[in-house]
Amino acid sequence: MSVKKLILPAVAATALAGGVAGYLYFNGATGDSATPLGIAKVIPNQAYMAAFIATDEKNWAKLKQFGTPEAHQAVDKSLQEFQQKMLTETSVDADKDLKPWVGNLMVAVMPSANLKEPDVVMAIAIKDKASALSFANKFKSGAKVKNTETDYKGVKINQLVGEKSKKPIYTAVLKESYLMLSSNKTAIEQSIDTLQGSPSFATKLEATPQSSQTDNGDAPVARFYLPDYAGMVQAMSSKSRTPMDTSTLEQLKRVKSVVGTVSIDDVGLRLKGAVMVDPKTAIDYKTSPGKVVAQFPTDTFALVSGANLDSYWSQMAAQAKDSPQEKQVVDTMRGGSQMIGLDLDKEIFSWMNGEFAIGMMPLSQGILGQLGFGGAMVFSTSDRKTADATLSKLDTIAKSQSLAIVERNVNGKKVTEWKTPQGALLGHGWLDNNTVFIATGDQLVTTLSSQTNPSLETSDSFKAVTASLPKQNIGYFYVDVEKTMTLINRVTSVSQKSAMNPEATAILNSIKGFGGTTTPTDKATSQFEAVLALNPAK
Repeated sequence: MSVKKLILPAVAATALAGGVAGYLYFNGATGDSATPLGIAKVIPNQAYMAAFIATDEKNWAKLKQFGTPEAHQAVDKSLQEFQQKMLTETSVDADKDLKPWVGNLMVAVMPSANLKEPDVVMAIAIKDKASALSFANKFKSGAKVKNTETDYKGVKINQLVGEKSKKPIYTAVLKESYLMLSSNKTAIEQSIDTLQGSPSFATKLEATPQSSQTDNGDAPVARFYLPDYAGMVQAMSSKSRTPMDTSTLEQLKRVKSVVGTVSIDDVGLRLKGAVMVDPKTAIDYKTSPGKVVAQFPTDTFALVSGANLDSYWSQMAAQAKDSPQEKQVVDTMRGGSQMIGLDLDKEIFSWMNGEFAIGMMPLSQGILGQLGFGGAMVFSTSDRKTADATLSKLDTIAKSQSLAIVERNVNGKKVTEWKTPQGALLGHGWLDNNTVFIATGDQLVTTLSSQTNPSLETSDSFKAVTASLPKQNIGYFYVDVEKTMTLINRVTSVSQKSAMNPEATAILNSIKGFGGTTTPTDKATSQFEAVLALNPAK
């Protein structure tokens, strides 16, 4: 079997470069033995980052158990349009012609002489050479593509130009096992150099311990690798016509590597990964007990929680001493606090030494009723005296701005509110001896003060999103997409609704919620996990 004949399937794959991944995403393809490390051996070492996509049909097929009928119709419509385009431009049927031989693939981003955008190279594992050859012969007889062949170190490179697309695509087949695709010939040549002994992207993966982390569950359908994040940022900034300022560059370079996986399970899509940072600049994060979530009502549609803000601020302020740009930011924040008569370190962050959470809830009454939502903050502290003193100062400032400071009793709790003629703008009070809250609008003040309301922990969406996340974590990020969409629909005008993309709306209506958390494993490494919970198919 000649290499030349195996190159021919690249013509179809190239014509479909923008759509093959989407087709495989929704329809799947039979799996093969090409591993991420195996394919990475034909990716040049110059690559900044790479994404591996597994085409095992049984894993992708799990997506079909989710989604509304409208979402399925939107996907089917897109696939039909994509298939029709293939038949029109290339006479290719994805199921019959591509599925038998297209295997796992890796897409890598590489530096380019073009300052506007980097090069992209794709490596597709050829899992069935006989099917690939059969398709190549079929495509060769019917395709309307101009093919110019050149030789580079004994390997044929094809320049392909479609009848409609004037931009060339370059292809080559390596080891009769991998189809390489790129819009830049240099990237293909570098891949050939890699095959013949130059360092490969695999060497970077092998040098990054997190790249081989266990998946703990369903086989991932995709993986992504940024093994040298700091180097990537440095290189991209140096080639850019508008380089990053020194402060931003140094901040970004603190991250050394990022790796992750995407899988499909009984909840929906799950993202797992790890981030490694420079130990010298790492923040020492502490796990959060997670009790503060119980203080928020069940209709909370967005929440961010954590603990030990005082510690994080102290560490950040200490590190800023070694960076003029960061020190300027810290000094600006301190100066802004001083303008209203508060010491940022002693009167604000110092007492925020316990758990905290910031949540968003729907509103239908009061001064913010027309907006449709409001927010609340809850802090646990071991220094109530300082917290009370700070809140008292804030009350005095509000009074100087012509707001009425009014106290009222809500379910046995003393609440202080900042009143306008239209209603309460903000209120604060103590839920117990160690827990203070600040909420917008008298409706939320009353809600937060009432212990009889069901808490967010009992919400089906919150449980669906967070139940499978690690319990030892530094806090949650959570969004109830269903409640958010309901709120958006309530405050959106008819004309605005009609302008919304119906396919995008259908997809959003298939999502139950989104949430994530991070768990530190040591001072330099943290593991993250996020879930996109999807509604079951109807």
